[in-house]
Amino acid sequence: MRYQQEIRDETNQHSRDGRRGDHGYANKGSVRRWWLMVLLVICILFSQAPVLYGKFTLLKGNLLTNPLMIIVVSRSLSLIFMIVCVFGTRNTKINFSYSPLSWIGKNKGFTIVGAIALPIVLVVADILLLHIFCRLGISSSDGTIRSDISTGTTILIVQSFLIVIAVPFVEEIFWRGHVQNVLQKIFNRPVAIVAQAALFALFHLRGFAGGLQVFISGLILGIWYDWKRTLLPLIVAHMIFNSLHFVRLWSMHLELQKINATQDCRALIEDLCIPSDYSDEENARFYYERAYGLLVEMPGMLSPSDVTVWPTEVPDEKLTLLRQWIYNNRNALAEFEEGSKKPYHFRKYREQPFFDFFTPLNEKAPTIISLLVSRAQINAVDGDFESCFSDILTCYRYSQHLAAPKPFNEQLEGIASKYNITLAVFRILQRTKASSAFLEELQSGLEAIFQGEKIPIDFSTDRLIFRGLIKRIFTDDGTGNGRIHRAFFNSRREPNSYLLQLFELQHDRKQQRQWWDLERSQTVQATEHVFLYLSSIQNCTPSQLNHKGMDVWYSIKQLAQNNIFVLVMTEDFVANYSFAYHCKAYREALIVTVAIMRYWYANGKLPDGLEQLIQTNYIDLLPIDPYSDEPFIYKKRQKGFLLYSVGPDFNDDGGSRGDSNLNMKGEDDIFWPPAEEYEGATRDQPL
Repeated sequence: MRYQQEIRDETNQHSRDGRRGDHGYANKGSVRRWWLMVLLVICILFSQAPVLYGKFTLLKGNLLTNPLMIIVVSRSLSLIFMIVCVFGTRNTKINFSYSPLSWIGKNKGFTIVGAIALPIVLVVADILLLHIFCRLGISSSDGTIRSDISTGTTILIVQSFLIVIAVPFVEEIFWRGHVQNVLQKIFNRPVAIVAQAALFALFHLRGFAGGLQVFISGLILGIWYDWKRTLLPLIVAHMIFNSLHFVRLWSMHLELQKINATQDCRALIEDLCIPSDYSDEENARFYYERAYGLLVEMPGMLSPSDVTVWPTEVPDEKLTLLRQWIYNNRNALAEFEEGSKKPYHFRKYREQPFFDFFTPLNEKAPTIISLLVSRAQINAVDGDFESCFSDILTCYRYSQHLAAPKPFNEQLEGIASKYNITLAVFRILQRTKASSAFLEELQSGLEAIFQGEKIPIDFSTDRLIFRGLIKRIFTDDGTGNGRIHRAFFNSRREPNSYLLQLFELQHDRKQQRQWWDLERSQTVQATEHVFLYLSSIQNCTPSQLNHKGMDVWYSIKQLAQNNIFVLVMTEDFVANYSFAYHCKAYREALIVTVAIMRYWYANGKLPDGLEQLIQTNYIDLLPIDPYSDEPFIYKKRQKGFLLYSVGPDFNDDGGSRGDSNLNMKGEDDIFWPPAEEYEGATRDQPL
């Protein structure tokens, strides 16, 4: 045909130029190829920029936060940019396009055969790949969920037109008719076919398995175009192939209409959490958000361990860098401190995406807490206990802002912050000589912050969140029955990457298959039974549960009736419940420790017993050990004193030190002296 003859003619021309030794012409051709390469890269990036922007800025995890922008606007812009690139570069001085676009070709019979055969070849190749992926245990789904609940019928209709009609038409012109032609001028025919298929797959952003499927399709279409130079069969095949995908998508959309989430749990959660006297002026949220916006990132030479370690153990150059980083964040820390002085922190849950309930509150908050802890330690070493005291209370006030009633992810962040600052304060008391005035202010501040706190953890908001989650992932046939929507599964009826991430599922094939068989009514019933049980025990200390012979996890498993949804979603509740009481014990033991130190500074000796602290007005009421329902155990030693809890084994092991993270049997939780040995401890410290 004419196009094959043109290729041979240009190849022969280049060969003759090389034999003549016309180096000037050869160099000119080399420069021309480089220009083609640069312009081709610019065209590809320009045309794919809207899709890339949507993928990396409007896609949160695997959830489309703005379906209209990603599905319609960014895709439409990309198609327009492709057309601009194709027809805007065809008449450039360097002859950017190789040959005119041919739609049907001279042999119409081949065109008809191609329009019939190519879709069949594409479908067969895709089925074979899916079979191979299934045998190898590879998921071909990218796990993208279209939106919080549904993209809506209107958007799906527009998307159908784009993907079934517009995309095949424009993409074949761009990738085969334009990109493959230009690549053929730069390299050769085999390289051009493979390269355009690779680029075609790369910019579809489908992951490994999905990308391989797109690559094979692009390879098949590229081979046909190189052979017959006709676009119409490619467009028809592409349309038919995409339409088969949309048959499944429409089927899933119709099933999605059976999801009934009309009663929004976010409104109920907001009503449960909102303070009775709420006003924007008293909300710490706005101060915290300004602090996050002002936060300066950690210098590359510092590591997280450099921030939390005791200042005298940090090399001088890193300590200087740490001080500078803290100074650079003075405005962010000042905003954070002002926010902590507000009476409450409240988020408008109605306005946030539902699945934000399953993500950390803010990734910058732990960084600010670490900065405050580090600054408190540095100030303590420098002898500035007033500033040290201020930073400590800022951390505690922030943590208390996240106390119940709040969604579970917020409560856990607050509990973890309290625990970390408590360990830091114990370290400060051990390694410095705090003044009696500082100790008195610290104790008064802690007692004021935690006054009125009754329970360390609350499950009432999570009960509402669970209801909302069931409504969003289960279909509803109108009688309360249904199953998890197929959009959450891959081709092997196993949870896709989104569901795996949401529930933090393990790659256990047998366990994953159980999700497909879940029934809505049984899941709702089991969830309600579990949360009724949790609400009945959240006021009970671990000691009270032990006296009643209650095994929380065993009880949950019994109530869940082997429902994998309920078991997976609640398996961390027992550990979080234990951690909450563990942190509460440490925090209250800190108040007792400060009171003992104050007594020692005032009297030159340690009290004979904790009751003596009440008698001498150093403490109003002795905190209770949640693992014994009695006061913490206090023992005077030859040097200093011992303060500990019997720990989660509920037995007094005589002060045998355990690992506060592992909670091993046969060991106690030792509060004082802290676990770290410190050579700087002096006789002036009541160790």
